[in-house]
Amino acid sequence: MTPARSITNLLANHAAAVSEFVARAAAVPASQWDVARGDGKWSPAQETKHLALGYEAFVRDLRGGTRLRLKGRWWQRQLWRWRALPRIFATDRLPTGVRAPREVRPSERPGDQSTLLAELHAQVSEFEAAIVNAEETEPRRRVTHPYFSVLSLRELVKLCTVHARHHMAFLPVLQPFVAENR
Repeated sequence: MTPARSITNLLANHAAAVSEFVARAAAVPASQWDVARGDGKWSPAQETKHLALGYEAFVRDLRGGTRLRLKGRWWQRQLWRWRALPRIFATDRLPTGVRAPREVRPSERPGDQSTLLAELHAQVSEFEAAIVNAEETEPRRRVTHPYFSVLSLRELVKLCTVHARHHMAFLPVLQPFVAENR
């Protein structure tokens, strides 16, 4: 597999994951948009804003701006990178209950549905463009990740794909209405 084809395939898979998230988020009724799924859990609005903030942070890093702050001690990040990251990639699942870094935690009521979905779409477009640009100009570019220290471009796209699906799983699944015959 050529490097260009590899990143293209990864980005296509990523785009599919984001599309699935957006479709499910767009189907959430307005009455449930700001309703958390439980105590200490996020609402669909917060799940959406969290993803948008994450893409914004990675784009900023890719363009030479401020990077996300590292979490834990150096040896913890190495352990997480060596033990957790391969498991995440092998299973396409993130562990649950890991606290999001402060920079990507959403506010209590981050915004209305159409605004946040448009913001997510814009941030994802910027992210994908920044990845393509970095792949063409700096293919060995590394991006800072709070828990895993640094990620290659391919690792970042893979992780963002898993991340989008992880948060999609927390959105309500609406059952289609079926009228009963009486």
